[in-house]
Amino acid sequence: MHQATPRPSPRPLRARARWTGYRSSRSLGWLLAVSLVGCGGAQRSEPKVSDPDDTSATGASTAAPGARPAQATSQQIPVAPDDPVWGDPNAPVTIVQFSDFECGFCAMAEPTLEALRARYGASRLRIVYKHLPLPRHTNALPAAMVSHAVWLELGDAAFFRFARRLFEIQSQLSSDALVFAAAEAGLDPRRLQALISAGELERKVGRDTAQAEALGIRATPSFLVNGVLIEGAASDERFNQIIEAELREGAELSQQGAAPGTIYAARVAANFQPPAPRGAREAREPEAPDTEVWKVDLGDSPALGPKDALVTIVEFADFQCGFCRRVAPTLARLRAEHPNEVRVVFKHYPLPNHERAEPAATLAIEAKRQRGNDGFWQVHDRLMEGDGELDDASLLRVAADAKLNVAAVRLALSRKSHQERILVDKDQAADLRVSGTPQFFINGRRLGGARPFEEFDALVREELKKAQEAVASGVPRAEYYQRRMQTARGLPALELLQVAPPSAEHASRGPAKAPVTIQMFMDLQCPFCARVQSTLGRIDKKYPGQLRWVWRDLPLDSHRQAPAAAAAAREVLEQRGAQAFFRYTDQLFQAQRDPQFGRELFEQLAVEAKVDVQRFNQALDRGAHGAFIQADVKAAKDAGIVSTPNFAINGYVIRGAQGYNQFRRVIDRALEDARRGRAASVE
Repeated sequence: MHQATPRPSPRPLRARARWTGYRSSRSLGWLLAVSLVGCGGAQRSEPKVSDPDDTSATGASTAAPGARPAQATSQQIPVAPDDPVWGDPNAPVTIVQFSDFECGFCAMAEPTLEALRARYGASRLRIVYKHLPLPRHTNALPAAMVSHAVWLELGDAAFFRFARRLFEIQSQLSSDALVFAAAEAGLDPRRLQALISAGELERKVGRDTAQAEALGIRATPSFLVNGVLIEGAASDERFNQIIEAELREGAELSQQGAAPGTIYAARVAANFQPPAPRGAREAREPEAPDTEVWKVDLGDSPALGPKDALVTIVEFADFQCGFCRRVAPTLARLRAEHPNEVRVVFKHYPLPNHERAEPAATLAIEAKRQRGNDGFWQVHDRLMEGDGELDDASLLRVAADAKLNVAAVRLALSRKSHQERILVDKDQAADLRVSGTPQFFINGRRLGGARPFEEFDALVREELKKAQEAVASGVPRAEYYQRRMQTARGLPALELLQVAPPSAEHASRGPAKAPVTIQMFMDLQCPFCARVQSTLGRIDKKYPGQLRWVWRDLPLDSHRQAPAAAAAAREVLEQRGAQAFFRYTDQLFQAQRDPQFGRELFEQLAVEAKVDVQRFNQALDRGAHGAFIQADVKAAKDAGIVSTPNFAINGYVIRGAQGYNQFRRVIDRALEDARRGRAASVE
């Protein structure tokens, strides 16, 4: 499955995780030749800003690995002395995490794990990290080895900070990137080279992989919560349900006199289901799909099949995605076998790493504009059945074959005329936590990836049976889908949050007396903060004159350059004002992936902002803005904000890089509150 933005997904990547045959001189050779140039050097003094979400402060030991307390363990699912651990060694709930630094779904699971840490704390929750680099991910083994080197030298807290950093730069796990990231974490490149040569790093990853195989785990991410298996980047709700149940069971064991260090083994013994023999596992029935029903509005999206079909399959797809093309015959077969009962609805979700996906989507939308549903599906079929060539010339040939006005198509492609229509579908995808293609909602139930026909058909038949029962009880066929959506899961519930008000010294834009104030808690090295900027720009255009945007700093220690970036931006604000400040922060977000992201780049951009460079450097060298930044960090911590980005909106909160529709919903509510003169409320 292709991945786009890192949001939770219900399914794990599937691949063999056997260690045998995975080692290769090719995959390790470049690490053995790590560069020793350019990773050290003197550092300018930077304002030290504590991270309220720093693992060293919230549960991961900062002691050397050999000096940390003994860990509660189990014979069935051991916690080894060389496993990175966050949380109390005798916490009543343990999550054993098998992960791969190059796995997109593992990255998507990280925000959920952060939320669990914040909710349950180190006294009630322990997270144990184990390596499962999949063979298809060529950089995963080296990344795992380097991360273990960080653990060996710097301990648990440093490991979890480093792991978070690797997930953030997941698409750039080159040799230089890994060595540089390790050096930033505090690991000398020469020491890294010595550890690699000694062979223990590779042996550690091999032990973890062998344990995964013995436990029947062959996909990432996989989690064992006191022995209960969760596969894939599951929702917060799924984890919370299991953790709450395990906390109750642990409390009961404690009341019966069980020592804290024995609870983990006791609960694993009660919960863990040993794997079936390999042959039986490979022949087992497909895993049951997610039972949650999501609210999926159809809008004016192209549809194929009867309007009163009892089963509606909504597909989010990308014309450049090979998996989307692979599953197209399955959808055709479903319609052929259920001609009166199945309707397919198409939603556009061109992935950012597929450069020709958006032009192909533009052609398909233009075909619908010119020739309606028939025109769309004719172009759709050609694109899905074709050879994958999506350059302009190929698209225009498809347009001509579909009897479209080719000149109008050419104009639409050059002007990107249907970008707003594509954004509507992408906004809906964000609301539904769609993170890759293809992804399907069958009467609201999620099914991800190019699954076998049998899995689709089983879910279709299950939903068809429910629909037929509803029709038999009096529900009109044509109304069934909409009635099912009435009780489906929609946007997240409104959440209230009170934050200390900003001062006149905070950077802001928009009318001072705007009815809605949006306080943005940001980290200039946070990729999610960068990603949400396009959504914020669209929101600002949607509500002209009604929004005041206020910047609040929350640089995390896991982002080593973030405190200096925050200080640099504050100095630009002090010298050049708010307009220059926001231009500067925009430039920093755009430069995040630059290998030179650091003090010299900050200074270069400051020169472009026409600041007094001598004064700029003096301010950063003496930590002139550290106290102000610390005050924002404290305000965030006092309000329960532990990650970035977060948005406090007139007493409401949006956590994370949410979609356009969620921002609109909260802002509309805040505007209505302001109009009525009432306080924020979830009622």
